[in-house]
Amino acid sequence: MKKTILRLGTTINKSKLQKIVGGNLNTCIQCYDSCVANSKDRIALGICFDECQANYC
Repeated sequence: MKKTILRLGTTINKSKLQKIVGGNLNTCIQCYDSCVANSKDRIALGICFDECQANYC
């Protein structure tokens, strides 16, 4: 557990991210990036992430 917490700030590589989210990795990442760029607040960001997960990931 402690090792997991210590690695909290590290970036996830693409293969590990694909295992987590599944689906088409490039489309999924583009959707999440679009959410971050276009969401005006945390609620809109969460809704956008949910839509990405449901439709692209």
